[in-house]
Amino acid sequence: MAAGGRRRLWRWLVAAAAGAATLTACTGSGYSYVKSSSTRTYFKLPVRWRLYSREDFINSEGAASLPKDFKDRYPFFVFFDGSKSPSIRHDLSTATEPFGLAQVRRLTLDEHDTFSLQALRNVVIKVDELSKTPGTSVDVLESPKAIQLPHGVHGEKLVYTVRPPDGSTFSVLQIGMTDPSSNTVWFLLLGCESKCFTANRRHIDAVADSWTIREK
Repeated sequence: MAAGGRRRLWRWLVAAAAGAATLTACTGSGYSYVKSSSTRTYFKLPVRWRLYSREDFINSEGAASLPKDFKDRYPFFVFFDGSKSPSIRHDLSTATEPFGLAQVRRLTLDEHDTFSLQALRNVVIKVDELSKTPGTSVDVLESPKAIQLPHGVHGEKLVYTVRPPDGSTFSVLQIGMTDPSSNTVWFLLLGCESKCFTANRRHIDAVADSWTIREK
């Protein structure tokens, strides 16, 4: 798959959104904490990874290209990049260092009425659609892990590899969660080329393990 095609794939995989976050250093730990108080969302990133804010995203995409209601629908959205030469324009499927996003999305009324764990699995990367694409396979690396918080927020952790027709591969860890009323979706995704994913699995797992939603 050509570079332009891969970039189109990545842009197709990711829902356009934006939001605000606070980055707080944790002295001596090697990690910084990302906090979105309005959505009660918290996680940590290695200090050398670059975090891209709402303003970075708007400047990259252009405000006119974003949905008019994106601020309401996406109260929180950030990109992050572990490359030594980070860029918000990097592509998950070709990244040689960990790359990903975290988002909180308010579901529309139509989505609320039909939302399911299958829909949750496909919020960012259309996993089921990719698995049905000729010449492309999706290999599950670990058994899906169900997540259930005390007050009803629930979801699933998935780890998988996508193998496009050109023979290259990229691997992904994603955590998708929703509230009992299916009004809100929390989503964390990290990935890169499969060799990169394996080499950086310790950091990827640390970020995923830190992903926290504080229920009301």
